[in-house]
Amino acid sequence: MIQKNCLVKNSVVASKYSLLLAIVVLAFGRGIAQNAEKDSVALNKAIERAQYYLNSEETEVDLQSLFLYQYVQRKFKLKPISEEKWEQDISTDHIFYPFLRLVDGVEPSVDSTIFSKAGSAIDQVTLRSIYCDRYPLPNSFLDTLKAASEKGKYSLTHALWSLQLIQENGCLKGFQGEKKVADEIARKVSNMVNEASFKNDIAIEGICFLYGMNRTDLINPSWINIIIGHQSSDGGFYRTAKNSMTNSKTTVLALWCMLEYKTGGSVNEPWIH
Repeated sequence: MIQKNCLVKNSVVASKYSLLLAIVVLAFGRGIAQNAEKDSVALNKAIERAQYYLNSEETEVDLQSLFLYQYVQRKFKLKPISEEKWEQDISTDHIFYPFLRLVDGVEPSVDSTIFSKAGSAIDQVTLRSIYCDRYPLPNSFLDTLKAASEKGKYSLTHALWSLQLIQENGCLKGFQGEKKVADEIARKVSNMVNEASFKNDIAIEGICFLYGMNRTDLINPSWINIIIGHQSSDGGFYRTAKNSMTNSKTTVLALWCMLEYKTGGSVNEPWIH
C-alpha cells in the first residue's frame, strides 16, 4: 500500500512538473515569436527608409552608388531610382566608364588598355574579372586575388567580389585550387566583418559580397541588427563611425544587405546580363 501511494504521489508530482515545463516552453516560444515579429517590423521599416533616402531630392547619389543600386534594384525588383539622379557625365574617358558593363543592357566600347588605365590596383583586378570572358585572365590571377586579400579593407572585399564575377563569367576553367582560394578569402571577409564593432562601409560591403558568393554560413544574423541600429534619422547610413553625414554608397550597401537577410539570401542575380 505504501509503495502504491508513493507511485501515485510521484506520478502527480511528475504531471505538475510536466505541466509547468509545458507552460514555460509555450511562454518562451511566444517570446521568440514576438521578438521575431518586432525584428521583422524594424527590418521592413529600415528598408523603406533607406529607399526613401536614396530617392530623396536632397540626397546626392554618385556614380558608384548608382551602379550598385541598379543591381540591387534588378535583383530585388525595386522601384527604379529617379532618372534625374542618372543625369551625370559618363564619357568614354571617365574612370567609371568601363564599369558600365555592370549596368543592365550596357556594353561599353573598350579594349585591353582599360586595365593599365584603371585608377588603382584593385580596380584593375575588378575590371579583369568583369571582362574575363573577353580578355583571358593571366595564369597567376588566383595568386593576385590572394595577394589582394592580404591587404585587407577594400582590396579584401573586392577580391571576394571578383571571384563572384569570374564565376558568373565562366572564367574559372583551367584554374587549380579555386574553391580553396574562394573559401579562404570568404573567411577573411567574415572575420573582418565580425571584428568591426561599428559596421562601416567596408564591413557592410563584405556582408553583401558574402551573400553574393552564397556564403550565408559565414554571416552572423546579429550583424544585420547592428546595421539597422546605425541607421540615421534621415534614412541613410554613415560611411564610418566618425562621419557626421550619411553616405549614398553605404546606404545602398546597407539596403542590399537588409534585403538579402529578408529573403534568406535565396535570390540569385548575375551582375552581367
